[in-house]
Amino acid sequence: MTVTAVGALNAHGSSFKQSTLGNDSFSKLNDDALYAVFERCDLSALTALSQVNQRARTQVFHLVKNRWRDETWKTQLINAVFADDSKALHFAQRIGKKIDDIDIEGETLMSKALTLNLRKASYVALLGMMRDVDAPIVRAPDKARGMSGVMYGAIRFRSPGAIAAIAECKNYRQMQHPMFRACYLHDVVRSGSVACLKALIESGRFDVNRIYRGQSVLRCALSQPGPNLTVLQYLLSLQDIDVHVGDLPAAPQGVDPEKYRFYLTDPRVDINRVCGASGHPSEHTALGAAIRYALLYNEHSIFDIIVSDARLDVRGRCVRFGDIYLSAEAMLEQISLSAYPTEMQKMVVYLQRRLDAHPGYQKQK
Repeated sequence: MTVTAVGALNAHGSSFKQSTLGNDSFSKLNDDALYAVFERCDLSALTALSQVNQRARTQVFHLVKNRWRDETWKTQLINAVFADDSKALHFAQRIGKKIDDIDIEGETLMSKALTLNLRKASYVALLGMMRDVDAPIVRAPDKARGMSGVMYGAIRFRSPGAIAAIAECKNYRQMQHPMFRACYLHDVVRSGSVACLKALIESGRFDVNRIYRGQSVLRCALSQPGPNLTVLQYLLSLQDIDVHVGDLPAAPQGVDPEKYRFYLTDPRVDINRVCGASGHPSEHTALGAAIRYALLYNEHSIFDIIVSDARLDVRGRCVRFGDIYLSAEAMLEQISLSAYPTEMQKMVVYLQRRLDAHPGYQKQK
């Protein structure tokens, strides 16, 4: 049974306070006696004792390298992980220990550690003890997906310490590919963890404006269900975030109205900006996209938010049909003249009334 350093020394007859642990304490014991004390210590205690002087360090290294068997190391490393003892883990890393083969009920030690939300320093040491950092070690909830890597596990279990350590790990090859980095950024946004998102961005290795599968990080945050604003607030607090990247400021389909309203309060947002590639047939403004959504889904909450904004150029171009740019009024007029269902015609009337009420709208006689 292992004990603390102070307990071991006291049991041997050397009584002293923890704060006075030093050269004087060790000078009272010969090498055999000191070695006997060390044999009673756990990894945490040996790590502390190895820092006292060269003699203690030599004895500790001799003990753990020559006397500790694999089972002892397994037990000690597992205990250090559950105790979040980063110093003990770094000590094990310095003497060359590896953790890939340590199994805990069908999990590797690293995959288990990802579920514990340890400090960054502990994960740095654990990554340093892996032979292959890119190995798929985390079992996904969906069996069809199989096994995934350490970053997937860190994001899944919302461990900012692990994410920060992995982002800085030079041996993690997936971090070298920009598309993997973009994927991780979107996965963290979907997880809803601001702490994990900050860990990624503060590593300095992630482009918050990179498009991944046709979507920016900001648009991804807006698209998440529910009214929670924490992730969106954090992203908009970043000075280098592009509030118009992708198809913004047009509202993502199904966006929570309160999220979109909050997005529009950012002074950098140009509500009249044309979305999409200039000259493309799908070119439109946020107002044009909101009108389309209202007519298709009989839902006008996003339109109401936009038309209530005093910055809106209600008479400006709204959407492009072929080579013709139409204002919101002209767009609604064309639709009203078409043989659309009654419900859509009712929506046209509602939208036009809301436009008429806008402060900047001066209807032509």
